[in-house]
Amino acid sequence: MVSLLRLGSGHYSLEFRSEDAPFIQAAIRELFGEPRQLNEYAVSATVTIGNADFTYYYEWDDPCLISSSSEGDAVLTAIAQRLSQND
Repeated sequence: MVSLLRLGSGHYSLEFRSEDAPFIQAAIRELFGEPRQLNEYAVSATVTIGNADFTYYYEWDDPCLISSSSEGDAVLTAIAQRLSQND
């Protein structure tokens, strides 16, 4: 359902299929409340979940949330763990 990948930066990317987006959104709301969208671009957006900022990238039906901080890594890890409990 989801993959938590470590990037070259040392931070994480949470990768998932488009059809899994509702499950990702539900886990985010359950764990961290409503996410806030800061900016939207052609194939990406900047969003805040909890107190961490992420890049939400959604090109080619392979969306992902990309962290750029240790706090963001913890958020993505919690989301991945929550979703693995529901498998």
